[in-house]
Amino acid sequence: MRSEVLIVMLGILGAGAAPAGGQCVNYEDVMHVESMLDLGGPARSVAIVEDVALVAGGDAGLAVVDLSGTDPVLAQTLPTPLLAEDVDVQGQFAYLVQYDNGWPPEPSLLWILDVSAPAAPVLIGELELPGFAYEIIVEDDLAYIATGWEGGYPSFRIVDVSDPQHPTALGSGGSGGPDAGVVGFAVQGGFVHFAVNGLIGSYYDIYDATDPADPQLVANVDIAQDYGGIALAGPLAYVSTFDGLVALDISDPASPQVLATAPALGGHPLFAGGYLFLVGDGIQVADVSDPLAMTLLGEMDLPSSPQEMAVVGGSAFVACQNAGLVDVYLGGFETASPLSVLDVGTGSDVAVDGALAAVASFQSLVTVDVSDLGQPAELGSLYLGEYLQAVAIDGSRVYGAAEDLGLAVFDIATPTAPSLVTTLPLPGPAVDMAFSAPYAFVCTYYSGLCAVDLSSPESPLLLDTLPLPGATVYCTLVGSLAYVINHGWLTIVDVSDPAQLTVLSQTALPYDYESVTVASDLAYVCAYGIYDAGLRVYDVSTPGAPELLAENPDLGMTRLMVDGPVGYGATGQGLVVLQLVPPTHPQRLGGADALLLRNLQVTGDAVFCAEVEGLRIQPLQCAPTSVPPSASDVIALDAWPNPFNPKVTLRFTLPAAGRATLLINDVSGRRVATLAEGVYGAGEQRWTWDGRDSRGRAVASGVYFATLNTASGNGNRKLVMLR
Repeated sequence: MRSEVLIVMLGILGAGAAPAGGQCVNYEDVMHVESMLDLGGPARSVAIVEDVALVAGGDAGLAVVDLSGTDPVLAQTLPTPLLAEDVDVQGQFAYLVQYDNGWPPEPSLLWILDVSAPAAPVLIGELELPGFAYEIIVEDDLAYIATGWEGGYPSFRIVDVSDPQHPTALGSGGSGGPDAGVVGFAVQGGFVHFAVNGLIGSYYDIYDATDPADPQLVANVDIAQDYGGIALAGPLAYVSTFDGLVALDISDPASPQVLATAPALGGHPLFAGGYLFLVGDGIQVADVSDPLAMTLLGEMDLPSSPQEMAVVGGSAFVACQNAGLVDVYLGGFETASPLSVLDVGTGSDVAVDGALAAVASFQSLVTVDVSDLGQPAELGSLYLGEYLQAVAIDGSRVYGAAEDLGLAVFDIATPTAPSLVTTLPLPGPAVDMAFSAPYAFVCTYYSGLCAVDLSSPESPLLLDTLPLPGATVYCTLVGSLAYVINHGWLTIVDVSDPAQLTVLSQTALPYDYESVTVASDLAYVCAYGIYDAGLRVYDVSTPGAPELLAENPDLGMTRLMVDGPVGYGATGQGLVVLQLVPPTHPQRLGGADALLLRNLQVTGDAVFCAEVEGLRIQPLQCAPTSVPPSASDVIALDAWPNPFNPKVTLRFTLPAAGRATLLINDVSGRRVATLAEGVYGAGEQRWTWDGRDSRGRAVASGVYFATLNTASGNGNRKLVMLR
């Protein structure tokens, strides 16, 4: 099904990203990853039927994912005898192709499943197929199946599925040598488009399969040396090539004509609803209403080799090879653009003090003028000759964890010419540090936590070394307590006497976590890309006995910085923004693409990110614009019926024309739906909520809150949904 997208009216306008310093972004309104669901195996393809996603998962079988709730949930997995490779849905039936990756291969399999009850598919028919079957498209009562690869000869086969219990092989087509594979496969109106890349060359053929028992080659399209996928829409074909996306006029299938090429567009094209989605390293969305002027609307990176996607409402569900099923909120296809990106080499940490930033960049310290967030400027740099892992600014000094050099002291009194003052060798490689004048607490990998007196920066003094089990990789300070991640442990250390460090508690962790951040007696323990580690939240109000409050394996990140109710996390795919209230249910608000964020610092102006490309500056998440109203500012917000099922009408009266926003939130404060947002005239206003979220999915029974914000006053109403 790789050349088809299921789409149900997007109709969603996203908020624009902040283009200049001092502005903010509602990260939940722009294109971002909502959730990632580990399926226990590779995610190869996805098809949607009602509120269920069917995911072909290789040797893990067919995953059945429930989409009816706020986040996707793995309901069950159906084992398959071979590798589940591709799935398509038509009507009440799902069609799954499987292949054996041995050589010579066992026959491939076509399974036909009854999905009239989508959460409980039932196998009703099957058919053996020669070769490697790895893509299927169902049109009317015919299944078109691409085969080949790994020593096989590329071909396609047509199967009559009018009787789902007894599928019957009809004709076949295709040609080429061994070690070639079908990379583009699309069907429309009985014509099969078939593109192959291989060792002996690449080609793109069009077959007339209106007689499915005897497909005939009608055209060989020579437009590229390498192909990457085909999508069809009426008289047009969109073909991904090495040189970009090519639009073809196929009104005469025997004589296709090139209309235009868009070099900026690439990936496997999936066309629906007037939009062209391209799946490559991530997602691109293009406006192809004028094929002569194809326009990129938005793009974002995704983890772990995206394979295929299906679009429903305002969300894309993407099968990502090793990341499972990734739920992407599409919004208006806009992304949260950075305020700026400055290439200062590979950044591992950043510290900001006013208009000056210090960046740990590989083996160098780089100073940056950040007085203009939109145009930061490199001031100076100093090559250290050793990896600089962490930095902290204290006036005219920068302190750094510099692996085998230990603790490094820099002078930045002249920011254009930073200099090395001294280094203090430590018992092990310095990989992280926390600073609170006049002390630094340095993580020294297998040697534990070191306390250093910096009262005299020119002559730092090692006060104490606290051995800890495992590798000591990260530490942070709050008052007289140090919170340390030593692989497999969260250790809380009393540092009130730096000459005598004392362990208060050690909490075992299920994985080798990477960092910890503490705010308001809550410790956020983070990991990224380590099985299902994700985020864990501990109550550390009693330091001697931390209590686990929450764990979310889908919220993986290497670092987290807390700014009130909002968290900013660094991941291998960019910035993730979290809603941290309530602490028992941290949730993803949104995020922004970036290439391998390593660390970050949040100030009152922006989020400063150390990434593989250098220093990235992102806008902050917008704070709520409303303030608690006084009694005289309250606007009556009526709801009828209440309780309700499935619809409720909300009514209020504006005393004067002006801007108004009417939101539906759940009990945790998370936005469920936006009913009204704009400028409205004076007088009575009525809005109906149909019990669905912003992606068109029915919400569960329970309590919700309607929140009205206007220039004249605010209003709230508790709503009770009964299903």
